[in-house]
Amino acid sequence: MNAPDKIADFQFRVIVDAPRERVFEALTTHRGLKRWFTDHCEVNPGIGGESRFHFDGGYYVLRLDAQDAPVGVRWMCVDQTAPAPGGGNGVDDWIGTALDFALVSFSEKQTEIRFTHENLNSRTPNFNAYAARWVRLLGTSLRRYVESGQGDPHQNR
Repeated sequence: MNAPDKIADFQFRVIVDAPRERVFEALTTHRGLKRWFTDHCEVNPGIGGESRFHFDGGYYVLRLDAQDAPVGVRWMCVDQTAPAPGGGNGVDDWIGTALDFALVSFSEKQTEIRFTHENLNSRTPNFNAYAARWVRLLGTSLRRYVESGQGDPHQNR
């Protein structure tokens, strides 16, 4: 019997005109996360710290599993009540998934962000909606924040 092929995790890469240290700060501090990810969050820094990120009346709880300043950070989703983007029924799609950010310096002022959302793949319900949200948040909001100081985070209403 053949084992099923592994479906690739969601991956996205973006090059930003900002030093790696600034990108790392945006991924690990309350100030940074609030300005590009979601406007309502409680961040508990440090390995093992659990932070809550609010989206559309629900939230994701992400535990900081690893950080290596300024080369990367890894969050693990341990709880979720947030619906899928666009109102889909996705209240546990992220539980057990990991968000991995690897930061590669191209120069003192340019960084490549290599993002992988492990276990979020085409078999995940609401995958296309999550992928579109990540593309917007990373490719537009995070980029703008680290390059100009003004991101476009999710706005909770």
